[in-house]
Amino acid sequence: MPLEHLLIIIATYVIPIAFLLIMGTDILLRNHRNKEHILIACLSFTYLFMFLEELVRNLASIEYSPLLSSAWFSSMGLLTLSFTIHYVMYISKLTEKLPKWLNPSIFYAPLILVVFNLLSGAQLLSTQSFEKVGIWNAPIYNANYYFTLIGSIVTIFISLIPLFIMRNKGSAEQQSLYKTLIKMFIILAILDVVFGFIKFPDFIPPYPYLYVGIIFCFMLRQIMKKSDYLHNFDKRYEKLFFMNPDAIILLDSKLKVREINPVTQKFIEQHHIQLKDVYTLLAPTIQKKIRNAESIRDFEFVLKFDEVEYDLLLNIDQVIIEFEQHIILLIRDITAIKEQQREIKFLAYHDPLTKLPNRRYFFEELQNILANAYIEEDVIAIYLMDINNLKMLNDFRGHEAGDQSIMMLGTVLMELVEDFGIAARLGGDEFIVALNETKSGYHTDDFIQHVQTAFHEQVACFDNIPVGTSIGYSCYPSDSTSIDTLVSLADQSMYEMKKLKKVHYR
Repeated sequence: MPLEHLLIIIATYVIPIAFLLIMGTDILLRNHRNKEHILIACLSFTYLFMFLEELVRNLASIEYSPLLSSAWFSSMGLLTLSFTIHYVMYISKLTEKLPKWLNPSIFYAPLILVVFNLLSGAQLLSTQSFEKVGIWNAPIYNANYYFTLIGSIVTIFISLIPLFIMRNKGSAEQQSLYKTLIKMFIILAILDVVFGFIKFPDFIPPYPYLYVGIIFCFMLRQIMKKSDYLHNFDKRYEKLFFMNPDAIILLDSKLKVREINPVTQKFIEQHHIQLKDVYTLLAPTIQKKIRNAESIRDFEFVLKFDEVEYDLLLNIDQVIIEFEQHIILLIRDITAIKEQQREIKFLAYHDPLTKLPNRRYFFEELQNILANAYIEEDVIAIYLMDINNLKMLNDFRGHEAGDQSIMMLGTVLMELVEDFGIAARLGGDEFIVALNETKSGYHTDDFIQHVQTAFHEQVACFDNIPVGTSIGYSCYPSDSTSIDTLVSLADQSMYEMKKLKKVHYR
C-alpha cells in the first residue's frame, strides 16, 4: 500500500478510533457507576467499533464487505440506536414510568433484528453490494442501503419524542438540557440526511455520516462534563450541609427522606422519632405546599414534643440532584429568639419586679374594660394603693426587704383579681386595680379587707415594723365615666385613708 494511502487510512479511521477510545475511557473513569456515564461511554465504544469495522473492511478484500457490513457494522449501528434511546429516556426520567421488567430490556429489543438477519440470511440491515472506488470498498446506494439509513434517521426522531414531552418540565437546568439535546438530535438528523443521501466524490470515505457520530458523542461528553461540574460544585458545599446549625432534610419526588444533616439526626434521636416519620411531623398546610412543589420562605410554626414547644422557622425549595427533582427543607430553631422577643414584649408592658402589667398596659386595657362594661352594664371598681412605712422598712431591713414587700403585694393582687379585672404597678410602691364587681362578686369593702388581710399575713415576717397598705377607690359609672376622674377620685380616697392611719400610728 502506498504511503499516501496509508496516511489517508490512518487519518480516516485510526485517529477517530483512538479519539473515541480515549473519550469513552475518560467518560467511564469519571464515574463508572453513573448510568449517564456508562451510556455515553457505550455510545463512544459502539462508534469506535463501527470505525474499526470500516478500517478492517477497507483493508480486506472487497468480497468480505457484505459479511462484515451485515454481521459487524449493522449490529453496532443498531446497538448505537439502542444506547441513544436508553440515554434519552434515562435523562428525561421516563424510564421511571416503565415497568421493571421492561426497563432497560425494551431499549435493546431491536437487537433481535440482528439475530434474525444473521440466521435468516435476509440481509435487510445493510447493503450487500460494494464496488471499488479509489482506495475504498464503497457501498452501492441501493434499496437496502436507503432502508438502513432511513431507519437510523427515524430512530433519531423517535428519540426526540421524550425530549419534546419533557422540554418544559422540571427545573430551569433540566429544561435547558432537554432543549440542547433536541437541537443536537435535529442537527444530527440533518447531517445524516446530507452525508447519507448525497453521493460525495471518490476521495470521501464510505459512510461519511459516521463522523457525525463523533461530533454527537463529543457533544454528549460536554453536556456530561457540565453536569459533573454542577455536581462537583454541589460537593464543595457538602461540609456546609454537615456543619450547618440548622436542620436540613432532603426529600425525593415521592416525599421520602433521602438525607438529613447531623443536627436533624440529633433531634430525631433525642425524641425517638423514626426517620420515615419526619415528613409527617409537619402541619397539613405545609405538607400540601410541599406536594404542590411550592416554595416557602421564612414560615414560622410551632412543634411540640414531650410537653416542650419549639418555635421553628421553615424554608422550602426545589433542588435538582442527579437530574431528579428533590425538596430541601431548612428548619431553624428560633425558640431562644422568640423567647427573647416575648420577654422584650412582656417587659414593654409589665413591671420586671412584680411581673404585673405596668402603667402603659393598664390604661390601654382599662379603656377596653370600661367599653365592655358600658355594653354589659357592669360596675367597675378602681382601687389605688401604696405600701405604708416602706421607707422605714428600707432603712431598718434594707432595700431587698422593701422590694420583697412590693413583690408580696403584687402577688396578693394577682391572686385576688384573677380573671375579673387587672392589677398593675404604677411605679415605686403604688399599685392600681380595675375590678369587675358585677362578675367577681367582690364589693369595695370586702376587696379592701381581703387585700389588707392577705398582705398583713405576708409582711408578718418583718416583725414590729408596721408595714401595711392604704387603699382608695372609685366606681364606674356611679362616680364617673372618665378614666382620669376615676383615678383622681381613687387617689383622693387613698390619701384620706393614709391620713387616718397616720393619726392611728401616733
